[in-house]
Amino acid sequence: MKIKQEIILWIAGLILTFLTGYFYSATDDSYPVTGTIGIEGKKVSYKFDKQAYSKEGYTFIIRTDLPDLKAELQWRLKEDPHQWNFVPMSSSIDALIGTIPPQQALTKIEYRTVIAWKGYEYIIPSGKPVELTFWGSVPGMITFLFYFTLFAGLLGAIRTGLEYFSSEDKIKKFALFTTAFFFLHSLAVNPLKKTFELDALNMRVPAITELFDVQSISLLILWILLTILSFRLRQRKIIALTGACFTILIYLLIRF
Repeated sequence: MKIKQEIILWIAGLILTFLTGYFYSATDDSYPVTGTIGIEGKKVSYKFDKQAYSKEGYTFIIRTDLPDLKAELQWRLKEDPHQWNFVPMSSSIDALIGTIPPQQALTKIEYRTVIAWKGYEYIIPSGKPVELTFWGSVPGMITFLFYFTLFAGLLGAIRTGLEYFSSEDKIKKFALFTTAFFFLHSLAVNPLKKTFELDALNMRVPAITELFDVQSISLLILWILLTILSFRLRQRKIIALTGACFTILIYLLIRF
C-alpha cells in the first residue's frame, strides 16, 4: 500500500511539474509568434522567435506548399526604426530561408517578412514587427544543467508539498534535496549561463545584477527557510504544502 501511494505521489508530482513548466512557457513574453495562412488553398507556416542564441546570425524559415513562392526578410535595429534592411529569402524544397547577420549580445531588432504571390503581397505579421533579442551562444551542456537543476528543484518542491497527503513523513529529506538543487541552479549554473548569454567570458566581468535574477534567488531563500522550519517545527506537512504553492507562484509570477 505504501509503495502504491509513493508511486501515485511521484506521478502527481511529475504531472504538476510538467503543467507548471508548460504554463510558464505558454505565457512567457519570449514565446515565439507562430501561425499559418492559406494562399490558393496551400498552407504557409511561420515561426518568429523572440530570442536568438547564435554567433552565426539568426535563420528564419517559412514552411510552404507553394514551390514558386517568393519572400523577403526585413529587419531593423530597434534603436534605429527608420533604417530597414532587406534580405531575399532563398527557396528549398518546401521552405523559404533568410538569415539576419550576427549581432552583439543584448542587441534588439525588429523583423517581419513580405511574401509575394501573383502580384499580391502579404506582410507577416500583419501588425507590429516581432522583436528579437540576440544573446551569446550557450553550450548545450550548460543549457541542459540549467533546466535540469531548475526542474529538479521544482519537482522536489512539489513532491515535498505532496508529502502532506502521505502516511509517512519524508519532508526533511525531500526539503534538503530541493534546497540543494535550487542552490546549484541559483548560485552556480544560472550565473554561468548568463555569462555565456552576455558573451562576457574572457571579455569583461559582468555586474552582480547581470548574473543573478530575482526568481532564482527567491526560490533559494524560500527553500532555505522551509528546510530550517521543517527541522524545527512539528507542523512540517502544512509548511511543506504551503512552500510548494509559494514555489509555483514565484516561478510563474516572478520572471526577472
